[in-house]
Amino acid sequence: IAPLVFEAAAAGDAVAREIVDRQANEIVAWASAAVRRARLSRLDPDVVLAGGVFRTEDPGFYARIEEGVRVAAPRARLVRLRVPPVVGAALIGLDRLLGGTPSDIEARLRAELTDDRLTGH
Repeated sequence: IAPLVFEAAAAGDAVAREIVDRQANEIVAWASAAVRRARLSRLDPDVVLAGGVFRTEDPGFYARIEEGVRVAAPRARLVRLRVPPVVGAALIGLDRLLGGTPSDIEARLRAELTDDRLTGH
């Protein structure tokens, strides 16, 4: 349902925009708490945005998140994860199995699992 809400917000629906803004505020609260607990406020941490809700291209959504996160960590970098998190787990597993040596399997896995059809981009 999230894509429909983002679409309605982009079309000017006030209720949908409020839902999107609330979601952004929740993400800011979570990310800010994580930054503070990890004592990264004075550093330049990467704040990785991962999950289906980040498939949206809504500029207001990302601006609200960035503005909020910068209150907790002014030098933070927001990074949108472009592949499913399982890709990282699979690559770590391959590294362990292969002793960190790149292989044709790893190259194929990277190519297949980072395909635009799977990432929504």
